[in-house]
Amino acid sequence: MSEGGAADWRVEDEEWLRLLRSDGAAGEAGRRMLFELLLRFGRMQLGHRRGAGGLVGVELLDVVDQAVADAFLFVLNGLESFRGEARFTTWAYTIVQRTVSRSMERHPWNRGFIELVGEVPETARPGTDDLPTVTDAVRRVVETGLTSRQRRAFIGSVVEGRTVEELAEELGSNRNAVYKLLFDTRRKIRAALLDD
Repeated sequence: MSEGGAADWRVEDEEWLRLLRSDGAAGEAGRRMLFELLLRFGRMQLGHRRGAGGLVGVELLDVVDQAVADAFLFVLNGLESFRGEARFTTWAYTIVQRTVSRSMERHPWNRGFIELVGEVPETARPGTDDLPTVTDAVRRVVETGLTSRQRRAFIGSVVEGRTVEELAEELGSNRNAVYKLLFDTRRKIRAALLDD
């Protein structure tokens, strides 16, 4: 994308909006490109937040990645509210920044959890040693806590690597509805894991 004047970035903005509203391969590529941009920007925020609220390593990265995914859906569902007062990417980055901040503030590690229960040993924090337990917990939630439609969308996306367009066709739906379905499914899985 160019670094020219206002006319240049308005053309870029129109191109972003056209791509993100498109069906087929062009739309899928545009959404993937936007998600990757937002993910890079969200992870850049880690430099400012490292160790914030007791979050470190994989846990911190997971909170940021989840926040970016939420922001991505907000951007896609809010395209009509983009007024063009700033660059499209600036508008989207602002949404990511706010969503990451909110997620950090609301995270259990940032609400005095450590002070309530005493120091948590390093071995009790999420890490690679917990992988089989986490995998089993996710499997349980997917098998017993999701609707058949949510299960199909989750497995299709995460396990089989199918595109949103493919899932929309299989489910007799459209891409925005599938994005929303995956968003709700991921939120449901996350809540169940936290309860567990």
